[in-house]
Amino acid sequence: MSETKADGYYRQAGSAQAGQPVITRHPWICAVQAAADTILIARLLAGHRLLPEMCQLIANGSQAAMNVDVYVGTTATDLLFNDVAISATTFSKTNGANSAVLEALGVSDEDRDIRILINSGAATAPAGGKLTLQLAQVPSTD
Repeated sequence: MSETKADGYYRQAGSAQAGQPVITRHPWICAVQAAADTILIARLLAGHRLLPEMCQLIANGSQAAMNVDVYVGTTATDLLFNDVAISATTFSKTNGANSAVLEALGVSDEDRDIRILINSGAATAPAGGKLTLQLAQVPSTD
């Protein structure tokens, strides 16, 4: 299992105003990956909580076929997207789950990494293939 950092990992905006959502997009230019490989795609910022219902995983229509999870933290238990099947060369948008598990993540004093886990596929990487995580988070009002 290997881990890479997507260019989108470094593109992170936060908000100082409690209750005001921050929506950012984090691209990963698809590369050949093996099952169980992970990609660091974004961060859930310190002092912020997720808004899962406003998150999306977007395939641009040039990517290889693959099956992925997107999760918060170091183990694939706090899933934002679970078992998303992405067809080769097909544009798609998948909405995040409004999950009690993700709401229960709450707010932390530290940034938490968000990863894409390759479950299967991604054995080829056509030119121009890209997955984009639209991430919605909001500063805590607590």
